[in-house]
Amino acid sequence: MTTFARERSPQDALTLGSHLSSHGALLLAVERMDEARTALEEAYRLLAASLGAGHPKTRSAASRMAEYLSKTGQHEPHGKRQMEYEKWLRLSEKPRSSE
Repeated sequence: MTTFARERSPQDALTLGSHLSSHGALLLAVERMDEARTALEEAYRLLAASLGAGHPKTRSAASRMAEYLSKTGQHEPHGKRQMEYEKWLRLSEKPRSSE
């Protein structure tokens, strides 16, 4: 479905990315972790391609991925998972202006 949306138009990819981000957050809330990760990663890819990494919707998807990793990281080895968490956290931050 995501390939179909990307092929049709950038607007379809943007709409799908927004919906996947919200859907991923709901899946996270009901602890359907594998499905949440898949939805949130695809949401981020679609939104970043459509809007850019600094857009608030894209940063929100990254923040949700960081939340996912925070919730699931307690039972996994710390090193690699911590680095992945920090990456998503950085992606969720508002870019600093160069003033």
